[in-house]
Amino acid sequence: MSRPKYKITASDLPFVHAYLLRAMEDSHYITRGNSVSYQFRQYLGRIDLDDDLEHEAEILNRWCEKYLTTEQWNRLKVSIRKMRYRQSNTDITITLKPRAHKVLQTLIDQGKARSLSEAVLWLNDNKYNS
Repeated sequence: MSRPKYKITASDLPFVHAYLLRAMEDSHYITRGNSVSYQFRQYLGRIDLDDDLEHEAEILNRWCEKYLTTEQWNRLKVSIRKMRYRQSNTDITITLKPRAHKVLQTLIDQGKARSLSEAVLWLNDNKYNS
C-alpha cells in the first residue's frame, strides 16, 4: 500500500504561511517577476489566519504541489515535520493550587508516576476505572 499524500493541515498554516513569506524574499526560492509568484505573494498577503484555516490550508497545499520544485516542497515538508515535533514536545508551564500539587505528588510518592506530568496522565488514564 502506498504512503498517503502529504497534506498541509490547518494547524500547520501559521507556520507554513510565515515560512513561505520568508521564502518568497529569497530570489532563489521562487523566481521574481514570475506572474504565478506575484499572484501567490498577493494571496499570501490576504490569508486570514483567524478565518477558515482548513480551506486556506487546502489551497496552500495544492499551490505548493503544483508550483514548488521537488526540492523546495521537500524542504517545506521537513520544516513542517520539525515544527510539528517541536510543538508536540514543548513543555507548558502551569500554576497549581497547593492541594492539586499534593494530589499529584502523592501519586509520585506511591510510585504510580515519576513526574507531575506523568501523574496527570495517570489520573486521566485511570479516571474511568474508579
